[in-house]
Amino acid sequence: PAGWPTEGAPRHSPSSEPRRRWRRAASMRLTLELIENRPQFINPLKERELDLRGQRIPVMENLSATRDQFDCIDLSNNDLRRLESATDLRRLKMLLLSNNKVSRVAAGAGARFPNLEWLILSNNAFTELSELDPLAAFKSLRCLSLVDNAVAKQPHYRAYVLSRVPWLKVLDYQKVKEQEVAQARAHYAQLHAGADPDALRVRNKRGREAEDSEAAGKRTADGGADRLTPEQSA
Repeated sequence: PAGWPTEGAPRHSPSSEPRRRWRRAASMRLTLELIENRPQFINPLKERELDLRGQRIPVMENLSATRDQFDCIDLSNNDLRRLESATDLRRLKMLLLSNNKVSRVAAGAGARFPNLEWLILSNNAFTELSELDPLAAFKSLRCLSLVDNAVAKQPHYRAYVLSRVPWLKVLDYQKVKEQEVAQARAHYAQLHAGADPDALRVRNKRGREAEDSEAAGKRTADGGADRLTPEQSA
């Protein structure tokens, strides 16, 4: 019948070819070939930029293929889950990672980007404050965005970030004030002394619970001693 495959032709269902193409496009490794074929240009800040947006890249690998020739790398709209690099990129000043799935910063990542000033992590998957601790190793960082991450809704989120990265000038597109940095560092002074953030959070919670319990016990023991009798109020 018309439309049927001829003898010897592969017998695929009508929708199988689109599915195969989707599987091939489901992820794309960051390779030398990809880097060489992507747009490279001078951006409005007069910096040399590499555009790797929207390539379904799952891993920040093979960055040595850039030969450290870029001031800005745009990896927005990919499938990245971790901020990492196996090579030093000393020239890089701006890293754009919006709209990925990043929930972790690899140990030692800060040393790989020693001169990074702008780090845009908007709309990623950070949820816990402790996941942000490795950002303290980014000693040149000036502007950081974690907008539209679940962690940004955590209590004291802004203070926590500023306590870990006090040299920031802009956080979530809001200018950082010296006073709020001083307050944040004072509030989280125990962290700077080397306390584990998760242990500190549990300890603070238990301390508050103990204080509440002690206060409740005192009220029960007093039995209303602070209230005046009718004869005393007369």
